[in-house]
Amino acid sequence: MNAPYSAPLSVFISITSLCNLKCLHCCVYEDAPLGTDLSTDEWISFFDELQRLKVFRVHISGGEPMMRPDFFHLMDDLARRPLRICINTNATLVDGPAAKRLSNLSRLDEIMVSLDGSSPEVHDRVRGPGSFEKMKRGVELLLKEGFPLSFYCTVTRLNLEDLPNIAGFAMRLGVSGVKFNDMI
Repeated sequence: MNAPYSAPLSVFISITSLCNLKCLHCCVYEDAPLGTDLSTDEWISFFDELQRLKVFRVHISGGEPMMRPDFFHLMDDLARRPLRICINTNATLVDGPAAKRLSNLSRLDEIMVSLDGSSPEVHDRVRGPGSFEKMKRGVELLLKEGFPLSFYCTVTRLNLEDLPNIAGFAMRLGVSGVKFNDMI
């Protein structure tokens, strides 16, 4: 039987092992071994291959993808290609200029922001002290730019009781949706 497509419709890429948070449910840390990530040129070569294969959508993640010094260079390269882009981020590194720059990426369809609680008491217990307020500030800056956002929530015993509040928090902010996922 022939496959209906000649390439994957969607590819999920972790562009770095670096992260600025130490989430309880994650194995990626800011002190990950340096030198293990692909270089800028290696990623661009990989993007060439994705384009050649006619992949439709690229999901960019990490660690925290914005930890890469060349993050915007890589995003600009992807945006010039006939690929749709989605970015998964914890949004704690999003400032005004970064939000503006992201909003100008023509092929960026969605930003998925990690959210593990509707309040600092729940979210920070999973992601670390101060992470909720930094994430919320980043989300508000992205929303101010008119960008479509959704939350991505890893359901654990630490936030299970907070799930209705997470949905309410998303609605109050005007976020387009919440994706709940079990812990892998």
